[in-house]
Amino acid sequence: MVAEADIEFLEALLSPERIERIDRVVQKRLRGLTAVLEDVHHPQNMGACIRTLEAMGIQDVHVVEPRDRFIPNEKITQGCHKWVDLHRHKTTLEAVTALRAQGFRIVATSLNTKHTIGDLDFSQPTALCFGNELDGVTDELVSLADDTFKIPMFGFTQSFNLSVALALCINMAANARRDYLGADTDLDAADRASLRDLWIRRACKNIRKIEEAINRQNRSAEK
Repeated sequence: MVAEADIEFLEALLSPERIERIDRVVQKRLRGLTAVLEDVHHPQNMGACIRTLEAMGIQDVHVVEPRDRFIPNEKITQGCHKWVDLHRHKTTLEAVTALRAQGFRIVATSLNTKHTIGDLDFSQPTALCFGNELDGVTDELVSLADDTFKIPMFGFTQSFNLSVALALCINMAANARRDYLGADTDLDAADRASLRDLWIRRACKNIRKIEEAINRQNRSAEK
């Protein structure tokens, strides 16, 4: 791991345009809104969801993987997965417990509810939970949730594709969260600085080799 003093060195390896974009994006990041993706079957759908979440400025994504481990596909994510923090859980209970410990309110999608996405309060940290393409969220997740919600629909169709449903909900939720904050981000200055340093590391090609070289140099200087 590169020491803080070496971040300036890594920053010098990137173009001014790249640094400017990192600085701009970090000012619009949200951690008080996250999504839980429970047992999603198709990697393409998972990748599309993560791409949407990153585009809306969501920093943390929680995935429940009772079976197969999700491996990001660069063609689907367009590399956006390296800008978010992916939290993996083996069980639904594990995910909910971890989020509750961080002060999150858990809300799950359901067709059998009167509440819509527009009824939810995003003044407090909220985790929006989505299920897989065939069955939706599990009964276990619904029972553990603090509330349920649905997307208003006006046609014969009863449900959206997973990635479409998530995009609609995250767009509304992120806008509502920012409206409540009166700001584009809920990260404080220290969190933004830490995230900026992390992104600079992730933006550097061959970062492991660079870090190893820097660490060797630092160890030699200490002798």
